[in-house]
Parts: sequence; C-alpha cells; structure tokens
Amino acid sequence: MKNEKVTGQGVGMFLARLDPSRRVIVERLRSLIFEAEPEIEEGMRWGRPVYSKGGGICCIDTFPGYVSLGFFEGACLRDVTGLLAGTDENYRYIRIRDVESIRGEEIKALVAEAVRFHSRYVVRCTETDTVAEQTKEILGGER
Repeated sequence: MKNEKVTGQGVGMFLARLDPSRRVIVERLRSLIFEAEPEIEEGMRWGRPVYSKGGGICCIDTFPGYVSLGFFEGACLRDVTGLLAGTDENYRYIRIRDVESIRGEEIKALVAEAVRFHSRYVVRCTETDTVAEQTKEILGGER
C-alpha cells in the first residue's frame, strides 16, 4: 500500500496479531479508506490504526467478534443509508462482523465526506455548545 512508509511497522504488527477473520475485515477497510482518499495518512495511535488528513478522520478498532470503523466527527456527517451508529456527541461508528457485510461504496463516501468536512468545518466545543450545534450554525441549518 502506498502509505506503508508512513505507518512503519506499527500497522503491520497490529495486523499480524489479529485472527484471520478480523484481519480480512481490517485489510478491506484499509483499502476502502485509501481508495476514498489516497493522500490520507495512516498511523498507530491508542493501539489502533488511525487515519488523518489535517487532523483525525477515522480509526479502526477490533473487538471479539467484530471490527469497528469509527469517525471522529461522525455526528456531523450525512448518513443517508443509516450505516453509522452511536450516540456520543461527535463519534460515530460502523460495526462489521464479516467481510461480506462491508458496504464499500457507502464507506468510501463517508470517508470522503469526513475528509471534506474536516478540512472545511471542524470546530471545537465551547462550554455551552455541542459540535453539532456549532456545525448547524456554520452550515446554516440542520445536518
């Protein structure tokens, strides 16, 4: 992969420790992320692969029985197909149990939108406003 130089051995070591069923899911997600944004940077942070372009975009977490693709500003993304789960103020994720259930085109669209959103609108919470409230104000309406 193009970004292997950026990752060093960290992501490779992460992959080597995974059981085959989760490794194939992670490898497919990595491919989709790079297809959606070829210039995205991959690295290890918090013990997991993290993808950045001018700041954190998404990450891949592994759990017993599934893999999660998380979006740091997922609450601000248009999720027209209902793929994203979660109720955190900002973070949203997709839980994937097998490679056959990966909805590649929808994931690529979310990654591309997350990169665009981050480059234009990322704001930080004040003590009284949530990111979603500030985003509505910036964009002039509901998201």
